[in-house]
Amino acid sequence: MYERSMFAGLVTAVAAVAVWVQASTPASLIARPDRPDRSSGSDIVETESVAYPRYAIGADRVRTRIDGAPARIVSQFWSVDEYLYSLVPPERVVGVSETAYLAASSNVLPLVERYKPVIATEPEHVLRARPDLVITPESARWEIAGLLREAGVPVYRLYTRFETLQSIEEEAGRPGIRPGYNMPRTIDLDLLYAGELTVDTPRLKLPHPRLACGCERKNEPQRATAQRPGAGESALLSLRA
Repeated sequence: MYERSMFAGLVTAVAAVAVWVQASTPASLIARPDRPDRSSGSDIVETESVAYPRYAIGADRVRTRIDGAPARIVSQFWSVDEYLYSLVPPERVVGVSETAYLAASSNVLPLVERYKPVIATEPEHVLRARPDLVITPESARWEIAGLLREAGVPVYRLYTRFETLQSIEEEAGRPGIRPGYNMPRTIDLDLLYAGELTVDTPRLKLPHPRLACGCERKNEPQRATAQRPGAGESALLSLRA
């Protein structure tokens, strides 16, 4: 019993010292903890001549060679699935992520049910699809990209772990300098609300002020709208110029 009391007292003392050290240490000297899933890749995309063979450097900084216009493309991530289906004819997508076939979460389910791409989770499944280009996120298992490259398959690793809406806007080509607040941009993403949460800070206001006042931007020709979800959910307003 005495030993337990001593141990509890020691733990309390250590915790108190830790709190004191953190409170008294300048913030600049305290290392900011990284999230466990924080990306280590780069969102910088580098391309070269548009003539074939083409070269591009992805999130892993590997120079990928593409000999001709890809006719058989494999995706290994749900967001890449949607990205590819929005850009190329669906018959050219010959491999997708597991999520593409999940009725509860897939946005491309009708397409995969019609064209039957393979589920490209393992190297042998990818090779069976005979791709001429594989697009995979930088967060995916690195050994799969390595094995595919060893087999002669071009693999482009796409940066997908954006942490802010602003970083997505910048990656999509939003101009860095605009002469006015409502000048055209490639894409504009705003967080409208998050269930019943209310936030009022200089950087974030929820619900979004324009949602409450009904203000509209006059220079946006296309607007993606959605019904308000239930409590506990959130929504993005996506504007595309």
